[in-house]
Amino acid sequence: MIESEPYYFTGDGIEHRPEYWDVRVAFEKIGIPLGDFIVRLVGVYARPRPIGFKFDSRTPGRLRTMAEFRKRALALDDPGTAQGRFMSAQASGASYRQIGAGPALHLEISDSGKDCDAHLDTQGFVMGPGSYDWNRALAHGYWDLGPSLVPGLYGAFGNTGVVGPMVRPMRGVDGSMRWVVGLTGKW
Repeated sequence: MIESEPYYFTGDGIEHRPEYWDVRVAFEKIGIPLGDFIVRLVGVYARPRPIGFKFDSRTPGRLRTMAEFRKRALALDDPGTAQGRFMSAQASGASYRQIGAGPALHLEISDSGKDCDAHLDTQGFVMGPGSYDWNRALAHGYWDLGPSLVPGLYGAFGNTGVVGPMVRPMRGVDGSMRWVVGLTGKW
């Protein structure tokens, strides 16, 4: 097993990583048997990134159709709307997100079937088709996109803990506000 970049594994044996199986089983629970669509497993993400994997699919159109039929579970980031275009800007193709707060599945299906992506975001923010909770989307940006874009700034601890950089105003014991630079985390 080779770690080609922080928290992303490629090479022999990645199909045995628990992150791969956790996400694959979660998709099966909502009726999408991803194993039927995977031609080649490209890489596996580990915490602090959202856990999941990249894969190639021989039948991306069929996978997209299956995701469309899971409207109670998944919502398309509709590129025909400004919100959907913004939400799918980081995706490599059609972007389907699990509806609800808390941990949420995210499936990206490229038109070519190359480098499709299935992962579990720690912060769900889709409340229904075309409906986003923007406060939760900010947490998604920090805890899910941040570790994916600059993984070296984030770390993982314990079974579920994640730590990342922090810059924010804080009231001191004397009552004055000052900017504090440090680390923040969640578990």
